[in-house]
Amino acid sequence: MSLIKLLMWGQNPNYTKFWRVILMASKPFYKKDFFFFIFFHIFNWIVSSASSISTQNLKHRQDNRWATIETRSETTYEGVSDKIQLLVSEFKSLTEPVDRVKRLLHYAAMLAPFDESARVPENRVKGCATQVWLDARIDQNGKVRFRADSDSEITKGFCSCLIWMMDGADPEEVVEVRAEDLVELNVGVHGKAQSRVNTWQNVLISMRDRTEGLMLERQRELPLASASVSYIIKL
Repeated sequence: MSLIKLLMWGQNPNYTKFWRVILMASKPFYKKDFFFFIFFHIFNWIVSSASSISTQNLKHRQDNRWATIETRSETTYEGVSDKIQLLVSEFKSLTEPVDRVKRLLHYAAMLAPFDESARVPENRVKGCATQVWLDARIDQNGKVRFRADSDSEITKGFCSCLIWMMDGADPEEVVEVRAEDLVELNVGVHGKAQSRVNTWQNVLISMRDRTEGLMLERQRELPLASASVSYIIKL
């Protein structure tokens, strides 16, 4: 048996345990035979080295895995369209419906807590099979801020994805997003696919409508603010 094969065998934890048992069982005999003594220590070194290499490789793979996750979470995306494409790619890689649902549940757990004071009828999203609340505002930097909640965990996952895509975006970006952009997410499960699609669309439409309303309010407020400033200057 070649040294390479021994090293390959040693990288397998099961083989490593097996050879260690053999070595320990033969230890009482190596003192009686000089050549067996040499063989014992050489073989022990091979198994130990291979085991060490295997451990280092495993640690390296784990470090790379976490590095990939950290890099992805720290990546800065230019706009909503970039985030949509990233999310589409993520869900398209999940070929089984159950895996897509699990991913939605994962995102549902990441959704920020919803203020009870915002759980009012005017914040209800119409047309959904479950209860969904959506709160929207424009912050001092002119960015749209969203919060959402639902009594369904899967719907909360939808909301979490949509908020991740559009929270903090320019209002003009939000109103340009179309339901067709989300078709490839393909998150429906057998027998409920259409209701899932309707949820995506209804929450998205509500986010767009709220944003358009906030933009109109802002446009109405600007002339009033300008008129007030002019009046104060004249005084």
